[in-house]
Amino acid sequence: MNKTARLTHSVLFLTILILCSRSALAAETFSLNNASASGSYLSFLQGDYTLTFGARGFFEPVFVGSKKNQPAFLPIVSFNKIGTLESFSSPHDSFGAAVIETAFFRTGPVLGFQLPRSPRDDKALTGLKKVGFAIEPGFFAEILPTNHTRMRVELRQGVTGHYGQIIDFSADLYTRFADRWLIAVGPRFAITSARSLKPYFDIDTAQSLNSGLSLYTNKSGIKNVGFGSVIKYSWTPKLETEVFAEYERFVGSVAKSPLVQIKGNRNQVIAGVGISYKFDFTSPVGK
Repeated sequence: MNKTARLTHSVLFLTILILCSRSALAAETFSLNNASASGSYLSFLQGDYTLTFGARGFFEPVFVGSKKNQPAFLPIVSFNKIGTLESFSSPHDSFGAAVIETAFFRTGPVLGFQLPRSPRDDKALTGLKKVGFAIEPGFFAEILPTNHTRMRVELRQGVTGHYGQIIDFSADLYTRFADRWLIAVGPRFAITSARSLKPYFDIDTAQSLNSGLSLYTNKSGIKNVGFGSVIKYSWTPKLETEVFAEYERFVGSVAKSPLVQIKGNRNQVIAGVGISYKFDFTSPVGK
């Protein structure tokens, strides 16, 4: 799949995903108190909301493990009920919606993905098999120990592209100041099963003969460690821009894969900018 097709595929998929998940799963998060009865839940869905819409443009690896980067962009879409505190989010997060939320805890379904990979994407992939579009449903949980700290874990299961499990950990220390700035930084690491790595980093006999790379089989364990940061600036109460960067370093069996050692890079960087605008609207529920 060429770069244009990959980009179009990802944008369409994510736009549909976000719009469907935000409306069908919850329309927005609700507290444990509001979840006690259907009447109170419907009451929560009524009222005024803010729709945040925008886009992120960034550079990312051409394929997972690549030493080259390419431009890409993704939409920003979220809902927040007016009068409730907007939760902190990071560009590192997969797409999801909290269905249970308290002052110190949030949890709900999540959906991650990996774009398809083809030998046509880069000459480093010559002789290797195609990998299909990977969809990874699961759930996330967040602990908010302070007003400036968030710890998050995502558990995802591949259902297309790969069929393994991923546990993605992140923590963020963030602060707001001067009524306009938000700065966040924190560590990340991921634990993956061998089945989730197999399509991307294993080298079987046929691939070895066609690519010249040595035979290789990955093992389950820690896939990567790293850190991420984002700086956001609110130009007005509705217009916001951001600059962000995510760095990860492959460790364990992934770092030893011939694809990474010979034709790729164990250091992976994603960096870019984003812009979003908030639109207020009234929910049609109860009208």
